[in-house]
Amino acid sequence: MGILQGNVEEDVGAVPCCQACGSKRIARDAWACWNPESGLWELETVFGDGHCHV
Repeated sequence: MGILQGNVEEDVGAVPCCQACGSKRIARDAWACWNPESGLWELETVFGDGHCHV
């Protein structure tokens, strides 16, 4: 299931949709890392694999 483009900059503002059912309830595999300076989780890497939550 291709959800978003490989180049994330091209996806800014786009709404990902499941190609099979059209749902907008999509999850992507990603890594988040803790930033001790900000006290927040920061998205480090988003992988190409996506999943429909319907």
